[in-house]
Amino acid sequence: GSSKRQYEERPQQQIMAQEVTTAIENQTHLMVEAGTGTGKSYAYLVPFILWALHENKRVLISTHTKTLQQQLVEKDLPFLQQLFNERLGLNFNFALCLGTQNYICPRRLAKHDSVGLFAAPGEAQELEDIQEYARQTKEGHLLDLPFEPRQRLWSQINRESDLCLGKACPLYEKSFFYQARHTQENAQILVSNHHLLFAHLASGGNEAGVILPRFDAVVVDEAHQIEEVATAYLGSEISNYVVGRLLNRLLPSGNVRNVLSGSKLRGQKNLEEQFAGAVAAAKDANVRFFDNLLTAMHVSDDANMTRRLTSPLPISNELSEPLGRLEQLLMRFKRMVEDDDDGSARELEGYAGRCGALKSTLEELLNQQQKNWVYWMQLQQRTIGTTGAPRIALC
Repeated sequence: GSSKRQYEERPQQQIMAQEVTTAIENQTHLMVEAGTGTGKSYAYLVPFILWALHENKRVLISTHTKTLQQQLVEKDLPFLQQLFNERLGLNFNFALCLGTQNYICPRRLAKHDSVGLFAAPGEAQELEDIQEYARQTKEGHLLDLPFEPRQRLWSQINRESDLCLGKACPLYEKSFFYQARHTQENAQILVSNHHLLFAHLASGGNEAGVILPRFDAVVVDEAHQIEEVATAYLGSEISNYVVGRLLNRLLPSGNVRNVLSGSKLRGQKNLEEQFAGAVAAAKDANVRFFDNLLTAMHVSDDANMTRRLTSPLPISNELSEPLGRLEQLLMRFKRMVEDDDDGSARELEGYAGRCGALKSTLEELLNQQQKNWVYWMQLQQRTIGTTGAPRIALC
């Protein structure tokens, strides 16, 4: 009947906390397997918070599920924050780290509105709702948006690192991403997921510091899930789905924004036709190349399979040239608009870079250039849009 919280002693939790403390003191790695009910999060959080405060360090906690991420950010860390303050007179900060694409970009949002082209009847209303949310929110990210926006709309107004103007942006001070980064850099404890951690490592890690702020120690919770995530980020992959998605971003079907819409090149018929022709050629080449891949591997397109590749594939690479042509065309467009300060040049350069990166990845995988790497082809039945086409990937 007491109103006080009831606590029970957990010997396993104490043992784990002591082992974590020892690992911190000796700067060694530690692997822990602990059953449900052990209280793992407190067992690693308490020693790391004390260390971070005492040594002026920053610790990254990486989770696999949103459930654990929310538990840490909404329950465990606020509880410990209060406890440390009341019992020890210590104050620490924590911050949730999300991928850059989860944030609204104020510049792209304003630019999208000025162009005013919509793909579907409901998109205009969604855009209006997002603008209202952007006016009221401090966080400006997808997690707090009260509805799930259409992917095509969100991809035109979110922050993407290779399309970002950084400090040169006229709306830099209003950037939700950079405000979040400032909060993260003043925190001792960061919470992210495995995807963000391995994206960070793949980009050069702490030396680059592009994806996550610098950190001095990492706790990988739900570590049984990291093998698949690590493979995805530390390897190379190209698929008909990834190429098709980029080409649809460049030039969607129907009367809808494309990458020229927000620049002074909009309405220049000869340029728009040239661009449309280059995208159409790349779309055709994408279909042909992956169809030829299935034929060369003697695989039916209605199966699910993964097959090891031990030598370069005997197929012609007819996809590289159209991707390279698009890269060059986008860079030419970029040079035509670089006097403007509306971000058009940066966007065109960013998309050109994506075309170039896909071209390089394709050539690297086809020629199997990396020694001591494992190569494979993967076929998965999945619905892409309304086509129901399978996903075909080289990895």
